[in-house]
Amino acid sequence: MDNDDVWQVVRDSEGRYSVWRQGRPVPRNWCITPYTGSRNACLTHIEIIWRDPRPSGWGRAMDDAIAAADQPRQ
Repeated sequence: MDNDDVWQVVRDSEGRYSVWRQGRPVPRNWCITPYTGSRNACLTHIEIIWRDPRPSGWGRAMDDAIAAADQPRQ
């Protein structure tokens, strides 16, 4: 695998994951994770680690709304 075929897993501030070609500047609000490899290996890694694809803020809001709806009314 030459350097052009090395990809890295990146994560944004909302907890979303993507792949980015290694050596290219990472977009604003994204950070590099320790995982690198082929594009397919990186995508497989993301499938394993990213269980909830909702942005973290939206996921928390939805979870809170569901929990509030489950509370008995007084």
